[in-house]
Amino acid sequence: MNHRLARPSTVRTGVIALTALVAAAAPLTGSVAVADSSPAVPAAATAAVTANKLASLHARDASGVLWQYQGTGNRATPFAKPTRVGGGWNAYTSVTTINGTAADGSGDVVARDTSGVLWYYRASGRADQPFAPRVRVGAGWNAYTAIFGSGGYISDPAGSGDLLARDASGDLWLYRATGIVSAPFAPRVRVGWGWNAYTAITTFGNGVLARDASGVLWSYSRNVGGDPAKPLGYRVRVGAGWNAYTSITGIRSPLGTDAPGLVARDPQGRLWLYTTSWSMTTPNPDPTLIGSGWQMYTAMF
Repeated sequence: MNHRLARPSTVRTGVIALTALVAAAAPLTGSVAVADSSPAVPAAATAAVTANKLASLHARDASGVLWQYQGTGNRATPFAKPTRVGGGWNAYTSVTTINGTAADGSGDVVARDTSGVLWYYRASGRADQPFAPRVRVGAGWNAYTAIFGSGGYISDPAGSGDLLARDASGDLWLYRATGIVSAPFAPRVRVGWGWNAYTAITTFGNGVLARDASGVLWSYSRNVGGDPAKPLGYRVRVGAGWNAYTSITGIRSPLGTDAPGLVARDPQGRLWLYTTSWSMTTPNPDPTLIGSGWQMYTAMF
């Protein structure tokens, strides 16, 4: 099978910089060995960089068990075999990282339960138990159709990252980080509109990626030194054809280079890894096949 025919078309970064900027008014979205039935992954490689620079990928199976895939730093074998984080994660209707998770147990997560309560999982700094006990943020989060991290550094006084949420009308709201574990987010601020144009949104580097209904993927980077009311800069067109994937998930650096990555699952359950150029704003073409069987997971972050 020639996967080049199936993967989304892309536009290289240099061309994007000249031709694809759009107006700001555009839409701004105990460890144990895994059983043999787990998705196929290559044998782990020895990481050549420290764990805090390597992504980890978390995946929830149909029974609610959360599994952690730690990064290896090797392009051909980017993740080690999974370890079990814990059960009960099917209590959540939405789970997202705020700033990506890493193989050393860093990176925070928020999860919304079926009653609309949002919970905050602070990073533990332990690879074997990556999350501290959850902290209740508040109720009413069922008002949002999408919740996702900012990628880290829009305001972020403590390195924990800000949170973005889209409501039913398509408005985008920013919850700035406070650095206080017991109350991690400040009151919301409206920062955009028109985000109902997107069918998928994921944290990516210091920003987000968003796929529209026609399958075009767009990249939003942090608006460095810009208007605080507009935390994300102009969107950049990555490419078309991204409706070929049933899931897209931004991750920290898969190769330990500080440049973020992206994993995408196709309808056959195969997972593909996209690395990123040093521009850190858009995924590169030519993904690497990670493995098969990933349709068993109901969420990835």
